[in-house]
Amino acid sequence: MVFCLFVLNICTCSFILQVFFAENPDCAAQGKPLQDFVLGCLEVCWLSAIQDPPLAFDWNFPEGSDVTEKSVKPFTKSGSKVDYVVWPVMKLCAGGDIICKGVIQPIPEAKDKKKNNT
Repeated sequence: MVFCLFVLNICTCSFILQVFFAENPDCAAQGKPLQDFVLGCLEVCWLSAIQDPPLAFDWNFPEGSDVTEKSVKPFTKSGSKVDYVVWPVMKLCAGGDIICKGVIQPIPEAKDKKKNNT
């Protein structure tokens, strides 16, 4: 059964990849490294979607909201407020346990103080 799912995954991802590059020829022209990256992203998305129940991704970290250390980690800066999401929180299922913390870019403290003063 697992082998059948593996083969189905390869066939499905190959077909979707062909469609994607047919609709985005500029992307295909970038070369093999980008094509391999797109294939890897596609495989992760496809495999997470066909799980039962499907994996869930939480992007809900609005700009200016408080940084929640239990579910996200900072990217390149430190601060207490969210600037933007770099990578979502990955959960076992909707409302389920966290598999992988998300990555957010906090608003740097100096920038955060300027926003609050205006």
